[in-house]
Amino acid sequence: MPASLGNVGLNIPCGEVFVAPLGTTANGTILFENVAVPGFGKINNLRLKFVNGKVVRVTADGGSDRFIKFLDANSGDKDRIAELGIGCNPGAEYTGGSIIVDEKTYGTIHIAIGNNTGAHHGINKASSHLDMIKSMKQGELYVDGKLVMKDGAPAG
Repeated sequence: MPASLGNVGLNIPCGEVFVAPLGTTANGTILFENVAVPGFGKINNLRLKFVNGKVVRVTADGGSDRFIKFLDANSGDKDRIAELGIGCNPGAEYTGGSIIVDEKTYGTIHIAIGNNTGAHHGINKASSHLDMIKSMKQGELYVDGKLVMKDGAPAG
């Protein structure tokens, strides 16, 4: 297939829905209990504050410096929200380090920062795309004020 026909890919295991959010609309703080940052290690209790879609504050239990080093090592829209995904595969088992599997695990969400051109159909151009996974077994996800996930399951 000629490359000019668009971005086509396969991501195994299957089991996520994702969207490129409007890049300036994410506001709030999110806690990721465990984040694997390829090349920079794992970070516990990473808290990111987003203002108008951009990471403006980073705290973590002893690992915020690794996250800042990751950002410093990249360029472009590296700190802008790129993706919101929901894990839908009940057969996927959370590994705590294999992002490609963990983001598919039923009852999780993931937020990515960085590049979202190509398959995501976004406009962020960056040298990185970092998925950060969060269990929603105890939590709620609202999109545009509407409850879409409660305690890891689709909301009614």
